[in-house]
Amino acid sequence: ALAEAIGVTSQAVSRWEANGGYPDMEMIPSIANYFGVSIDELFGYNNERAKRIDELVTRIDTMNFQNNGVNINIDECITLARNALIEFPSNEKLMLCLASVLYNAGYVRYGEYHLSDAEGYDILDVERHRTYAEWKEAISLYEKLLKTMENGALRHRAVCELTQLYLNVGEHTRALELIET
Repeated sequence: ALAEAIGVTSQAVSRWEANGGYPDMEMIPSIANYFGVSIDELFGYNNERAKRIDELVTRIDTMNFQNNGVNINIDECITLARNALIEFPSNEKLMLCLASVLYNAGYVRYGEYHLSDAEGYDILDVERHRTYAEWKEAISLYEKLLKTMENGALRHRAVCELTQLYLNVGEHTRALELIET
């Protein structure tokens, strides 16, 4: 029945079944459609990519949370996030994880510094904060993400974290513009 449906001989299908060869690549979509499955499922992936990404996101977020104010494993966390993006380039969830880890790394490694203004009010030391390479990279990642990211929880997280970073580096106008979106 498969042979007839996709226009090959029954001998060709028998050969594939007996591991004596493989169908031409052009036939793969037709075979997947015949069985009502995706090409990934036909090849045995069964949504493993999404599961792997979710596992990485959970692991990175858990590790990042451990660095709440102290450096427990921030370098390992950054490395894991960067390697995850090598495995799954441009994945929004993983890019957001890396941005969040870098955001946290600035606090963990250098701290948040304050000054007093002429009237004695506490203000952020934006000049010092602008030197944090981690925050510069995080800002760049958040900005890139927000160009394409759809509304939802992940976008909300990115907006909140980027807004705080803008404030930390003295970009008040950009923070307000982002909040207004």
